[in-house]
Amino acid sequence: MRLIFSIVLFFIVTTNLYAQKANSDEQLKAIDSITFNMKVDKGLITTYQNKKNELYFEIDKSLLKKELLVVTRLAQIPSDYSGYLNAGSKTAEHALLF
Repeated sequence: MRLIFSIVLFFIVTTNLYAQKANSDEQLKAIDSITFNMKVDKGLITTYQNKKNELYFEIDKSLLKKELLVVTRLAQIPSDYSGYLNAGSKTAEHALLF
């Protein structure tokens, strides 16, 4: 049991360390050079979309280490889709932490 716990803990720590560190060979680019000529949608989290349909997020420092509740709702559905669903129905809930 201790061995399994140790292995799981090892993988959690190494993946978190890998995700947080940038390669020392790479230089960080300014956000303006990355988001040049992208479609911008400003809000709580600013999103940038390029022509390849890749999506980038700009998260303010005030949102870091805070939980956000994201709720997915149906905006519009066909009239013969289902008798139990209508527009505005909640389909999913997710808690995000940055």
